[in-house]
Amino acid sequence: MPACSCVVPANCECSLRLNFKRARMTPVAITDADGNKVLHVSIQGGASSQAASPCKASRILLTTVEGCTLAQCRRSEQVDGEFNLFQADGQLFGKLWQTATESCGPDGKEYRIYKMRSVTGAEWHFGGILPQLTLDVTDATGGLLALSRPEADSPEMPSQRSFDADCHVSWVKVTSNVDVSIVLCAFLAISNLM
Repeated sequence: MPACSCVVPANCECSLRLNFKRARMTPVAITDADGNKVLHVSIQGGASSQAASPCKASRILLTTVEGCTLAQCRRSEQVDGEFNLFQADGQLFGKLWQTATESCGPDGKEYRIYKMRSVTGAEWHFGGILPQLTLDVTDATGGLLALSRPEADSPEMPSQRSFDADCHVSWVKVTSNVDVSIVLCAFLAISNLM
């Protein structure tokens, strides 16, 4: 299949609805605000895969509905707890790892911080509360690049509960000039593989 690009055009924003927790090995649709299937994601392995079987790779594959590869994320074979993010053409985009966990209140919730460093040196910071799937992505200057919010907490987004009543459904918004596929792969790696 040919490689594709998924960078949000200038002065635009991309909003997608996605289920962060899905059955392994089964391609699952990611939809737009109207419920149209626009992307597929396949998740192989999990957070415990490497401990149970070091030979079993953990991977996320993001494709168009036609099967065109957009991005993928794989567990690093060299560094424990690190994931490699690959662009549509198979070239390494960057590496993702967890940098910290902080307690955020008496209810026991943890705020987790992850870092993604691209091969060009750009850094993105992913911070949020899991399993609530409240994540923000910022650049090195603190500029917001993307965010995810649980569907129940997103009154500005249309409810698609008729399509899927799963409690792990979130809305993801990505700003202009950012590769949606890399953001989605990182979100899915954080919520499913780490």
